[in-house]
Amino acid sequence: MEDKKTKKAEVKVEVEKKPVATTEVKKVEETKKVEPVKEEATKTITVVKEKTKNKTNLDDVEFNILWQGKPCGLLQRFLTKIHLNFTTYQITKDELIIITGFFKRRLNSYELFQLKDPDLSDTIYQRLLDISTVSVTLDTHDETPGCEKQVIKLKNIQDGSKVRKLLRDAIERDVMDRQITYLNKV
Repeated sequence: MEDKKTKKAEVKVEVEKKPVATTEVKKVEETKKVEPVKEEATKTITVVKEKTKNKTNLDDVEFNILWQGKPCGLLQRFLTKIHLNFTTYQITKDELIIITGFFKRRLNSYELFQLKDPDLSDTIYQRLLDISTVSVTLDTHDETPGCEKQVIKLKNIQDGSKVRKLLRDAIERDVMDRQITYLNKV
């Protein structure tokens, strides 16, 4: 017959929950020793705790940045050196993003399928610094008389011809992925 004082009892408590669509469940085991009041034997209890890491839909967002740059004129180069150039251009797989401002941060995002005709221009000043401006027309399909098309400019960027080609290819790829067809008026 076994003595109750030398007997060790092990009790396991497990909590199982199914993870919600946006929750990830991790299990961690901890061992606690409980000292009984009347018995001299020590019982070991294994308790399973849950730690949840909330996973939101923001974690699922993909930002495949194809190109990112800042303006590179003389003033902008100086401001970049002292970390005060607050304008950033980004081309992702489905949008063109222009971030400006320090005190009032502004993010302008344009869907690529709405953009048309990326053009390249450079002045004598820009040619000396090997920079250029890429202009893109925003096509909103608005047929209101007197309504002009909005032009978006990426000013003073390096390798402007490569950026224009990359932007043109990204626009074409986005239009093909969305299966958009343009009908020209006769």
